Amino acid sequence: MRNCNAPLGHYAEYLAAQVCGGEVAANSVKSYDLLPTNIRRVQVNAKTVGPGHRGERRFLVFRSFDFDVPVLITFDNLTYALRWARGGAGC
Repeated sequence: MRNCNAPLGHYAEYLAAQVCGGEVAANSVKSYDLLPTNIRRVQVNAKTVGPGHRGERRFLVFRSFDFDVPVLITFDNLTYALRWARGGAGC
Protein backbone atom coordinates (compact mmCIF):
# COMPACT_ATOMS: atom_id res chain seq x y z
CA MET A 1 0.00 0.00 0.00
CA ARG A 2 1.30 3.44 -0.89
CA ASN A 3 0.05 5.31 2.22
CA CYS A 4 -2.48 5.05 5.07
CA ASN A 5 -5.49 6.26 3.05
CA ALA A 6 -8.45 4.00 2.32
CA PRO A 7 -7.44 1.34 -0.23
CA LEU A 8 -10.21 2.06 -2.77
CA GLY A 9 -8.23 4.76 -4.56
CA HIS A 10 -5.13 2.59 -4.76
CA TYR A 11 -7.18 -0.29 -6.14
CA ALA A 12 -8.75 2.00 -8.77
CA GLU A 13 -5.34 3.37 -9.78
CA TYR A 14 -3.98 -0.17 -10.08
CA LEU A 15 -6.89 -1.22 -12.32
CA ALA A 16 -6.55 1.90 -14.47
CA ALA A 17 -2.82 1.20 -14.88
CA GLN A 18 -3.62 -2.34 -16.04
CA VAL A 19 -6.02 -1.01 -18.71
CA CYS A 20 -4.20 2.19 -19.76
CA GLY A 21 -0.65 0.95 -19.34
CA GLY A 22 2.04 3.04 -17.70
CA GLU A 23 2.84 3.53 -14.05
CA VAL A 24 1.03 4.94 -11.03
CA ALA A 25 2.39 8.36 -10.07
CA ALA A 26 4.09 9.01 -6.72
CA ASN A 27 1.89 9.96 -3.75
CA SER A 28 3.23 13.53 -3.77
CA VAL A 29 1.73 14.22 -7.23
CA LYS A 30 -1.62 15.96 -6.68
CA SER A 31 -2.69 16.64 -10.28
CA TYR A 32 -2.76 13.13 -11.71
CA ASP A 33 -2.54 9.49 -10.67
CA LEU A 34 -1.17 7.67 -13.69
CA LEU A 35 1.35 8.26 -16.48
CA PRO A 36 0.61 5.86 -19.33
CA THR A 37 3.17 5.20 -22.02
CA ASN A 38 1.57 7.81 -24.30
CA ILE A 39 2.65 10.52 -21.80
CA ARG A 40 -0.88 11.74 -21.12
CA ARG A 41 -1.62 12.44 -17.45
CA VAL A 42 -4.56 10.42 -16.13
CA GLN A 43 -6.64 11.37 -13.07
CA VAL A 44 -8.53 8.44 -11.49
CA ASN A 45 -11.66 9.09 -9.43
CA ALA A 46 -13.39 6.15 -7.71
CA LYS A 47 -16.30 5.56 -5.38
CA THR A 48 -18.38 2.74 -3.97
CA VAL A 49 -22.10 2.56 -4.68
CA GLY A 50 -24.97 0.37 -3.59
CA PRO A 51 -28.51 -0.23 -4.74
CA GLY A 52 -30.88 2.63 -4.07
CA HIS A 53 -28.22 5.14 -3.00
CA ARG A 54 -29.03 8.73 -3.85
CA GLY A 55 -26.23 10.61 -5.56
CA GLU A 56 -24.88 7.37 -6.96
CA ARG A 57 -23.50 9.20 -10.00
CA ARG A 58 -21.69 11.94 -8.05
CA PHE A 59 -17.94 11.73 -7.74
CA LEU A 60 -15.64 13.83 -5.60
CA VAL A 61 -14.57 17.13 -7.09
CA PHE A 62 -11.15 17.14 -8.77
CA ARG A 63 -8.62 19.07 -6.67
CA SER A 64 -6.78 20.17 -9.81
CA PHE A 65 -7.43 20.09 -13.53
CA ASP A 66 -3.77 19.68 -14.46
CA PHE A 67 -4.38 16.33 -16.16
CA ASP A 68 -5.30 15.22 -19.67
CA VAL A 69 -7.66 12.26 -19.23
CA PRO A 70 -10.18 11.48 -16.46
CA VAL A 71 -11.04 7.91 -15.50
CA LEU A 72 -14.16 7.37 -13.37
CA ILE A 73 -14.76 4.01 -11.68
CA THR A 74 -17.52 2.71 -9.40
CA PHE A 75 -17.32 -0.39 -7.22
CA ASP A 76 -20.01 -2.33 -5.36
CA ASN A 77 -20.09 -1.05 -1.77
CA LEU A 78 -20.23 -4.56 -0.28
CA THR A 79 -17.99 -6.65 -2.52
CA TYR A 80 -15.78 -4.02 -4.19
CA ALA A 81 -16.58 -5.68 -7.52
CA LEU A 82 -16.13 -3.34 -10.46
CA ARG A 83 -19.55 -1.96 -11.47
CA TRP A 84 -18.81 0.74 -14.01
CA ALA A 85 -15.77 2.47 -15.53
CA ARG A 86 -15.30 5.22 -18.09
CA GLY A 87 -12.15 6.84 -19.35
CA GLY A 88 -11.47 9.71 -21.67
CA ALA A 89 -9.70 9.43 -25.02
CA GLY A 90 -6.20 8.09 -24.68
CA CYS A 91 -6.87 5.56 -21.97
